[in-house]
Amino acid sequence: MTVDVLVGPGALAGLAALAGVPAGPVSPLPGAGGDLDAPDRQALQAAGLLDDGGAPRGDLIRALAALAQAPAAAAVRVVAGGGGLEWGVWFPDDGGAPVSVADTDAGWQIDDPAPVEDVLALVRELLGDAVAGALDLDVDLDADAAFVLGACVDEGRRSVLTGLAERTEAVPAPMAPTAIQEAVASAGAGPVWLTGILAGALGVTPPGAGAVDAAIGALAGAGLLAGSAQAWTLAGDALALAVRLPVIEHVVTLSAARAGADGADRRSVTIVQGGVHDLLALERVDDRVAFWGLGAVEALDIAATMLSGPWVEAPVAFCPACGAGARADDRFCAACGGALSA
Repeated sequence: MTVDVLVGPGALAGLAALAGVPAGPVSPLPGAGGDLDAPDRQALQAAGLLDDGGAPRGDLIRALAALAQAPAAAAVRVVAGGGGLEWGVWFPDDGGAPVSVADTDAGWQIDDPAPVEDVLALVRELLGDAVAGALDLDVDLDADAAFVLGACVDEGRRSVLTGLAERTEAVPAPMAPTAIQEAVASAGAGPVWLTGILAGALGVTPPGAGAVDAAIGALAGAGLLAGSAQAWTLAGDALALAVRLPVIEHVVTLSAARAGADGADRRSVTIVQGGVHDLLALERVDDRVAFWGLGAVEALDIAATMLSGPWVEAPVAFCPACGAGARADDRFCAACGGALSA
């Protein structure tokens, strides 16, 4: 069986109608079907996937059924320089080959079987050449404190880059509380800034002024800021981030989902590469955000685990707060959101 076809950006509704089965909770197909336009119908007929009457043939029937009703899925989103990748893979419940859909400039590229190894090779190319040791970093914060940390680190990164450009001391400058408020209010967007990654990949919103003050206190208590009410400087792990990640090169978000009784269980890890090929991972669960350093081997293991199977693992640990089962690499409880012991 082989499906290798490019269809237009509006074709998913038409494909949903051809599938003839309802879309499940992890399906990329919309719930309501529609009609294929003439270019998409011609592309599918040219690939031998539709008969002369417009009905799907065997290979396409199988691929559409997998996309509609697969119980598990995974995805990769890459932002690198001026380009990127949006790619998803769906695992059918019959144990057959997975099916993938890639979002390209020209439309949707559908492949059955999915080129999982090719995508893993790309992730390995982006993340697997880390030459520095893993950042000694393991921070767990609420969402407001995480965003304020991102804004402070971004300001520190600006200071480091200015020092490097001017050949002066490349260290983060002290920040008055008003400067931190302004940094949060005017936080950088896009994947070159931690605040942009927190907002775009993790859905963290900038806190209000009162919450910023509280977050500053929390960051000081965690040893991430040092100073007084007059001026704060980055400290500990926050200082390491600013110094070792002055430039962000790649942002890779790995996500996985599996159908459950109440919809879908989802997990997403965003890996940032910068500096001397340092890797920083970020994961949000409910209102908590974890930042941790990792090496290339661990990063590639996360990618391989998410992209090569249905992401179903038996519990090997239990949440100390609510007793729910957890996987070995979980950092938060999926049931109550509490932090799990390292």
